[in-house]
Amino acid sequence: MTTSAQEEIQIYENNLYLPNTIAQDLYNFRLSLRIIPAPPKSGALFYLFIFGVPVILAIIVGFVLRILIYIPISGFTGNLHNKWSIILFALIIGFYISLIVYYLFVQPYLDKNNIVIAKEFAKAVGSKTEGFQGYTKMDVMGSKLILVNTQPLSVKQTAYIGPQVNDGMFEPEIGILSALNAGVRMFTLQIDYLDVKKDGFEGPGVFTLVYRDDSGKLIGKNGASIHDTATHLAKAFSSDMKNYEQPLVVYLHFLRTPYNRYDSSILYVESLISVAKSLEPLTTHSLSFAPDNFSRQSREKMILTTPLNQLNGRMILMSNIDTSLFRKMESIGMSPVEQKYDLDYLTNIRVYKTEKTDSLGQTELYPSTKIPAAIIIPFDRIISMTPSERDVFANENKQRFVIAMPSQKVSNPSMEDITIGLTKACVNSIPLNLFGESLESIQRKRDMWKSSTLFLTKPAQYIANPNEAPHVPDTALKTLLENSGKA
Repeated sequence: MTTSAQEEIQIYENNLYLPNTIAQDLYNFRLSLRIIPAPPKSGALFYLFIFGVPVILAIIVGFVLRILIYIPISGFTGNLHNKWSIILFALIIGFYISLIVYYLFVQPYLDKNNIVIAKEFAKAVGSKTEGFQGYTKMDVMGSKLILVNTQPLSVKQTAYIGPQVNDGMFEPEIGILSALNAGVRMFTLQIDYLDVKKDGFEGPGVFTLVYRDDSGKLIGKNGASIHDTATHLAKAFSSDMKNYEQPLVVYLHFLRTPYNRYDSSILYVESLISVAKSLEPLTTHSLSFAPDNFSRQSREKMILTTPLNQLNGRMILMSNIDTSLFRKMESIGMSPVEQKYDLDYLTNIRVYKTEKTDSLGQTELYPSTKIPAAIIIPFDRIISMTPSERDVFANENKQRFVIAMPSQKVSNPSMEDITIGLTKACVNSIPLNLFGESLESIQRKRDMWKSSTLFLTKPAQYIANPNEAPHVPDTALKTLLENSGKA
């Protein structure tokens, strides 16, 4: 083996935390693809292939015909054509031949290799973790650590391992197990549907996991079924996981619904029943079936202020969708369903937005009669705030669980911006794409949680007191903005 090869394997060992044998295999695999930059990107090769093959063919034809002035082609026109006509003809034929060859042979080969690399990358992300140690012993303001004072490592789209493969793909087993091994205990399921049939996705109108950019454009080669995703998420409670006893937070973030709850109430409820059925692999761990009965969002504040060690082995389900029709099914002509298929019963905490203009899927503005226990805001708003505005925001929302959703770009916010969000605005969750950037970069961000791979805790001055009543969101912040002339 050459010195450069040994050095590259050492880099794999140091940065990917892989055993030497895996590093060796991965190096050999990449070595076999030296004509393609690693990880291979099919876009550049596509243009090289499509335009390169015809040019090479034309050069060959030109060389063969270099001493000829006229070539008879009686099979086509019966006329004489000069050599440049023949070269042009070769270019056109070569272009179509290269297209056919590329899509029949080259593209499938690249896809297969890209999938292997993406899976190895995903495994590497979660290959070194120690779990969250001793969290049940942590004291915060004289009481056990509570959910509202935590900042769990979170993922933005569960089971997605892009963009290593043609802008990304869903691979539930690899994506979820890698995230769990990396210490993730909060998973966002961005739920949507397709309007037309497309290979690799659920049928039209069926709720599924997809990845869309900020403009709504579909990214990636496939989607992921909610049931498959839930099946692998349930492994979070397997004894194979070092932190398997810790609670798991699952956030259902609905982007669109195929039916309107007002005009098509029955179809709307039936579509949500299908989601509840898909979550069945997780139902046995649902907090809604705990002895204290945390179902139907009836005890949201208690969940946020209950010591985490009392929530061991439980799934805390958050959702941004309105499930209230489940409470009055008979009024819309439906019979009540089993509790495990009742998404309202399963949902422990409802997530609201604070600004009507925020584009956050199906998230609704909190009603005037309710002080929400959980809110979601665009991450960019946090970054655009002044230090004094962030201080007011942190104090005003310390009694609720705050999700700061980044842009739907596959890349993540910078470490500096993440630090601002966690330590200055003191949000609880900044969902990340663990596979959206280089391994070295994402590991640096993941290591911000250090040994606390499940939870960081908020700075002391922003710790919530369980006995303190929550404020109405953004009232003090709006007053500050009005006084500064920004509102």
